[in-house]
Amino acid sequence: MTRNLSKLRQAIFFLCFLASVSVITNCSYAQSASSWQLVWSDEFNGPAGSAPNSQNWTLTQGLTPDGAQSYNCLFGQTTNGCDPNNPNVYLDGNGNLAIVARSAAAAPNGVTTGRISSTSGTNNSTILFGTQYGRVEAGMTLPAGTGNQGVWPAFWMLGNNISSINWPSCGEMDIMEYIGAANPTQVYGTLHGQGYGNDGLGVRATNTAGFGGYHVFGMIWSPNQVQFYVDDVTNIYGTISTADLMANQSWVNGGLAAWPFNNPFFLILDLNMGGPFPGNVSSATTYPQTLLVDYVRVYQATPPAAPTHVTATASSQSQVALNWTASTTTDATYNVYRSSISGTPPQSQSQPNPAVIPQSNQTLIANNITGTSFADANLAPGHTYFYTVTSSGGYSGESAAPQASVTLPASGVGANGGALHVSAAGYSGTGAYIQNSQVSGGFTNAFTATVDTSAVTNPAPQDVYHSERWGPQSWTIAHLSPGSSYDLRMHFAESAWTAAGQRQFNVLVNGQQVLTNFDIFATSGAQNRVVTQTINTVADQNGVILLQLAPGAADQPEIRALDVTPSTGGTTYGNTGGSTAYIAIDSGGPVEGAFEADVNGGSFGLPQNPLTAGGGTNTTTQTISTAGVTNPAPAAVYETERYGAFGYVYTGLLPSSIYTIRLHFAEGVTTHTAAGDRLFNVSVNGTQVLTNYDIFATAGLNQAVIQQVTGTSDEHGILSVQLYPGATDLPSLRGIEITQTGTAPPPPVLPGAPTALSATTASASQINLSWTASNTSGVQYQVFRRTTSGFTPSSSNQVATTTTTTYSDTVLAAATTYYYVVEASNASGSSPASNQTSATTAGSGGSNTDVVDINAGGTAAGSYLADTDFTGGTASSTTATINTSLVANPAPQSVYQTERFGDFTYTIPNLTPGASYTVNLHFAEIYWTAPGKRQFNVLINGATVLTNFDVLATAGGEDIAIVKSFPATASSSGTITIQFTTGAADLPKISGIEITQPTSLHKTDLQIDAGGAAGGTWLADEDFNGGTASSTTAAINTSLVANPAPQAVYQTERFGDFTYTIPNLTPGASYTVNLHFAEIYWSAAGKRQFNVLINGATVLTNFDVFAAAGGEDIAIVKSFSAIATSNGTITIQFTTGAADLPKVSGIEVVG
Repeated sequence: MTRNLSKLRQAIFFLCFLASVSVITNCSYAQSASSWQLVWSDEFNGPAGSAPNSQNWTLTQGLTPDGAQSYNCLFGQTTNGCDPNNPNVYLDGNGNLAIVARSAAAAPNGVTTGRISSTSGTNNSTILFGTQYGRVEAGMTLPAGTGNQGVWPAFWMLGNNISSINWPSCGEMDIMEYIGAANPTQVYGTLHGQGYGNDGLGVRATNTAGFGGYHVFGMIWSPNQVQFYVDDVTNIYGTISTADLMANQSWVNGGLAAWPFNNPFFLILDLNMGGPFPGNVSSATTYPQTLLVDYVRVYQATPPAAPTHVTATASSQSQVALNWTASTTTDATYNVYRSSISGTPPQSQSQPNPAVIPQSNQTLIANNITGTSFADANLAPGHTYFYTVTSSGGYSGESAAPQASVTLPASGVGANGGALHVSAAGYSGTGAYIQNSQVSGGFTNAFTATVDTSAVTNPAPQDVYHSERWGPQSWTIAHLSPGSSYDLRMHFAESAWTAAGQRQFNVLVNGQQVLTNFDIFATSGAQNRVVTQTINTVADQNGVILLQLAPGAADQPEIRALDVTPSTGGTTYGNTGGSTAYIAIDSGGPVEGAFEADVNGGSFGLPQNPLTAGGGTNTTTQTISTAGVTNPAPAAVYETERYGAFGYVYTGLLPSSIYTIRLHFAEGVTTHTAAGDRLFNVSVNGTQVLTNYDIFATAGLNQAVIQQVTGTSDEHGILSVQLYPGATDLPSLRGIEITQTGTAPPPPVLPGAPTALSATTASASQINLSWTASNTSGVQYQVFRRTTSGFTPSSSNQVATTTTTTYSDTVLAAATTYYYVVEASNASGSSPASNQTSATTAGSGGSNTDVVDINAGGTAAGSYLADTDFTGGTASSTTATINTSLVANPAPQSVYQTERFGDFTYTIPNLTPGASYTVNLHFAEIYWTAPGKRQFNVLINGATVLTNFDVLATAGGEDIAIVKSFPATASSSGTITIQFTTGAADLPKISGIEITQPTSLHKTDLQIDAGGAAGGTWLADEDFNGGTASSTTAAINTSLVANPAPQAVYQTERFGDFTYTIPNLTPGASYTVNLHFAEIYWSAAGKRQFNVLINGATVLTNFDVFAAAGGEDIAIVKSFSAIATSNGTITIQFTTGAADLPKVSGIEVVG
């Protein structure tokens, strides 16, 4: 959520403006709709008043940290002003999710509302749905009327890794924010990340008519770029990229520039009220305020075919040549991933501060390669490396080739006879200049102008100079000869600036600043003229040279190429090695006893004094007490500080060794005299070890305190310690000590992934799985299942553990598609997931029988009859191709290419009086090209089922098919009447009508152990929203139950206010719901009394388990009839009654 409107970079990113029209004009062109494939959606179909699908969403409870005044209620919550009879988040029965803000005196700030996210668990630790790249959009009606002071609806995303690295390091993408009366004519798209959590990078869409009525808000998300649009995917109103991030000097110079948006994110919808962004609610604010969400959809372009025949060959002791056969997809590009562990899945890692911390453990080593080869250099002789090559393109995902591996010869150091030549922009080697794979930080750019090399001896090829790496960056040049001298020759050319002084930056080698405010233009004398700088240095005891380019007086660093060759002599710069057991630094100060001086930009002559990057220094005259501190630093150390965003990078340490890190703090600033005045974070090698650390809260004012953490140097003997802002103000550090305390154990070797997973349908309720065993012996296998493709394996969707390579999955729903992956595990952990496979259970005993299919306005097509049984209306048609990707079982093309429009009625005859049917209405907008142009009503047997229905808005565009399904009961004369009437705009229309009837149950004998694990035919707890699990070890008396559940079911429970939504049932079919109870807590009647509702109808009022069963620890079952809704669900809601909280032990849904 945007935190501070005044800090948005509005002037830079204000891109589209309208005078008075209500549709955003085209600002730029986005990828064509035909290339997008729907991969996930929630259409919010369901009975009025029911909760959103618990497989997709979880409700958030309580106040939010963004300063909003409103309190978020759970479904069925009875405390803090929440009203279970008027939920704040529910389905409205017309295919919408409603999030409603209500005035409530008992709420903390007088207002209740709702928020849902596609996660569950503490701090969003379990991802129900996450995605990376593609197109994400929602159809919404904003609370844009009068009296909306303080409304703050939002559609946004957070990084899946928020539970481990927190906000804003995880990243936040606000697809749409609206602030009501504070700015009614604009919506906002904003990105937040580390260093710009409050500020944000923002764009705005403006419509002087306001944003009332229905609109589609979305973004197109690709690597290093996000585009925002309104109403149509081609209406791009703003673009934010890594270039925009790096353009902000203060973020970059402070060491904070990070782009976390190349990782998976999850979805959030909410309606906040009040707060710093929209302003507080007032007496002018009216209630209720409602946000309607028609759908949320995620699209991805079809990934290109994977490359094939990947080979990895050792071309020297430290270099690998990779070659592969191109993808069969035109214009595919390639990414290369490297690991020292077999089976490691491809993943790109982002650091919270790439300007300070070298990413020495990064997995992605090259991307956007257009050719079919890559040279990976600077590797360790004698080591084995594993490579995965993937194909990618545009907004699509990646397709991976099978992993290849190679073991390098053990003798010798260096490559190319001891010389290394690297193209700095990476990923496109030319001649002797190989692609770069050992740099972290910075960004790449390309140029076409010819570069003048006349002043350079032995220049690189022209193609090398046509690309640059710019921005803060660190190079770890490893596997050189320890203690040997090398010449670092850096190639520069200025293509962006046309005068001296416009770019000035610093260069550091092994911790020593060797170039200060270096100006390429001033040195070369012209634009696009190459100049080189050669520095003589010595590889440390681990054979490593560390090179860093950092911002200076103007703009950002840049470099075109780098040569590393055996030295020809000259002055030697940089640290050359020394003691690695103990290093102490007086942060921001001079030498004090064993504490060496802190030099920003590196030390001069001190072995192992780390490269210090970022921050400023300060001194204090206050006396700092060290009372109670074990082994404090000298008093003078606490009189100086380094503050801001900064880091220490230690080189020349013992590789893969454990170090104890003692961080010395003291709060002596007179402006920080209370807890919460300064909150900051500390990371070691990219892992956060202190979160929102508060010096004052820990020690008080003018009192020293030490925090001790541990870290492990990497394989090159490098250890990074980073301090960066948290919730308040800037970090501060008085001193730092590191001491070697041990050697790190070798990394665990994870088992290899199972392969060739396949699924075979066995029956209407069983699917059989088989796979090829992991290449690691002694493993067991975990089987994961969901009904949506592309899911993330987790404990919530694990269905089995086995030691064999086959599994039979039973008690499934008929005519349902299930998706599976399998992982192997041992004591070291779990392997990457296998390939995903799927199968659809047989329809026997669970399918619908087609009663009649009608092609409205058209002739016979397949099972569809020529138009019949209608009164009124006119037939029309088109020849355009209709996109049917949103429809699970679409009608033939010709059905969607015809229509009946006007005011008309269909009366379907010859049905069974009183029988239940499903009415499927097929639509496609073939005339209008914008939402709002056609809005009409539909009534079935006189009851309204659609109000002001907009085909184009619901489907997401013109010529896109969509189906709406409703239950209906045939009249006493055996008919169903479907009436189409004019609504807010134009005339009604319909493309096709299906009348189906269930032949039998869709899901039989579904058994859920509430609050418990799987056992026998009973599934582990699922399909719930809210409540808490609990258990007992007491024996349960089941003598009152004819067919009792296992003991373990009655020994567990879910309690609280909660709801179960049972999916995958046959719409309109009849079921029996058996609720299993046993009172395992109270020992007297009257202590627990609660209510149960099934599909909104109360079936138990103030139910007392103890009283009904006759005692404690006695099982009892209550059975009820229920009919599955039009979207195939039964909702069972447990709400608080006269005493304590509801509970249930087990649920059966039986036919």
